[in-house]
Amino acid sequence: MKSVVDQELARAYRRLRDTGTLGQWTTRDEVGFIFGLGDHQRLSDTGVKLVTSTREDLLRRYLQASNNRVMWGDIDRTTCLTVAAALIAAFKKEPQ
Repeated sequence: MKSVVDQELARAYRRLRDTGTLGQWTTRDEVGFIFGLGDHQRLSDTGVKLVTSTREDLLRRYLQASNNRVMWGDIDRTTCLTVAAALIAAFKKEPQ
């Protein structure tokens, strides 16, 4: 029996294959990924919810990791970093 993680990876792969975007990750795809950071519950292989970082923390980590990213391919780095920074700034504006 496949784990929950394996099932999700297989589903994502099929979606990319079926839409013809496999291997053609674009700025639009990356921005969608950035907007989705922290929106999903991470599950263990047994389907138990794992404790995860906050959305703001994940966005900050994305910005930090972008410094190490060498291959951006068809992705506009500036656009993606601007989107991530804007989302982080929005957290500061929200009332606590």
